[in-house]
Amino acid sequence: MIPFHVEFRPGATIYEQVVYAAKKAMMAGQLRPGDAFPSVRTLSRELKINPNTAHKVITHLVQSGLLEIRPGAGTLVANFKPGYSAPNFSLSASMACLPTSGGFPRMKRTASSDQMSISRL
Repeated sequence: MIPFHVEFRPGATIYEQVVYAAKKAMMAGQLRPGDAFPSVRTLSRELKINPNTAHKVITHLVQSGLLEIRPGAGTLVANFKPGYSAPNFSLSASMACLPTSGGFPRMKRTASSDQMSISRL
């Protein structure tokens, strides 16, 4: 069972939404230091997401200092104190990918180049 809720919405990648939900659960105390974090297999099965996406989520959280991998114990929530500011721990940075008023930001490939642009559709 996953100890946090993810409500998938259009306009942000699945990866961003799962990372946001996990960070939010840590900030709210639903996931505490030392708690086991779901495995790649569990995340992918229960959230019905690609295992590669689940692996990317865990890798991001480990690199951010929010999770640690302990051989024989699994992936655990890192030991941090309330108010701790690890790199990329800001919820506001994670929320930037979520919808705001005025519609969802979408990526759109322009016909004249291979560059991507963000626009409101």
